[in-house]
Amino acid sequence: MVVTNVLIYLIAKKCVDSRAAFIAAFLYSIYPAPILLSSVLTNQHISLMFFMLSIYFYFVSHCRYRITLSGLFLFFGNLMRPEAMVIIASFLVFTVIIITGKPKREIVKNIVSGTSLLFTIFILLSVLASVLLKVTGAAPDGISNNCPEWKFVVGLDTATNGTYSEKNAHIISIKDSDLRLHEARKAITASLKECKSIYSFFWNKLKAMWENLENTSWSLPHIQKNRIVWSNITYEKVINNILYFDKAVYILLHISIVAACVILWLKPAAPDNVPLFLTILILVNYIVYLLIEIQTRYRYFIMPAFCMLASTAFEPAIKSLEKKAHRPRLSDKITKKAVRLRFPQ
Repeated sequence: MVVTNVLIYLIAKKCVDSRAAFIAAFLYSIYPAPILLSSVLTNQHISLMFFMLSIYFYFVSHCRYRITLSGLFLFFGNLMRPEAMVIIASFLVFTVIIITGKPKREIVKNIVSGTSLLFTIFILLSVLASVLLKVTGAAPDGISNNCPEWKFVVGLDTATNGTYSEKNAHIISIKDSDLRLHEARKAITASLKECKSIYSFFWNKLKAMWENLENTSWSLPHIQKNRIVWSNITYEKVINNILYFDKAVYILLHISIVAACVILWLKPAAPDNVPLFLTILILVNYIVYLLIEIQTRYRYFIMPAFCMLASTAFEPAIKSLEKKAHRPRLSDKITKKAVRLRFPQ
């Protein structure tokens, strides 16, 4: 988690000056959501670190050595937690947008070759790891997801707004892949037919995923909430205040990325436009969670991108405050003018 925080600073420095990058990293360091998960033995921590390393080495330089490292870390992150497809899709969209912007031939060559090498390294390592795990017997089916349709069955369950339920759990136990896929399609079709408004379903799902307070049941189930901490303050009140602070930081980051998107819209894109990639990564993440199962803890993956993109809005704010701080006050101007009149040179 510390490495992730340092990488937020280093990647943000590719977009803005060191002060704005530091603010982005500082905001993430005090953001309660990942801190609450720090005591939970979840693969999210280590996979996020590797994904951040992949993004960093992709943008730090387009030399083959660093792109290879980017592909290697992307593979490690996906091995820990299969979320690399979101980053791969973002890299693909990013490459297409840069190319369609008609940049110089050298820039097109660097972007296309870099992205192609990244994908090649990732695919080769994934295939090799899967074969090795099969041969050694550690994982007879390799590292592939044996039931990828399950996430869509849960995510498109209109009765629960895409949250986890045991309603269709029998699908996982079906060994025949064709029959399992048929049952999954049947469950999804039935769910969507029962829905009165698909738009309302997706809107409610967006709110459940991105608007709800963090779930503390993962990290604080052992806390006796009615116990007194100090005076009349209970643990429940302390936890609630932490969650409200979490929401305040969360809202600040959302406001900042809206401002950042406006700034990026007005400013011409650079060949290695990191803010553009971060914007794409956030949008792809939003789209993915419209279709699959949602939980508030799944926001963990994308929040560093929020902080890094928000730094684009922090930089002009810092410069504006600096100008105001160095701008002479009206009283100072009057005093200087009076001195010149009284004691002319």
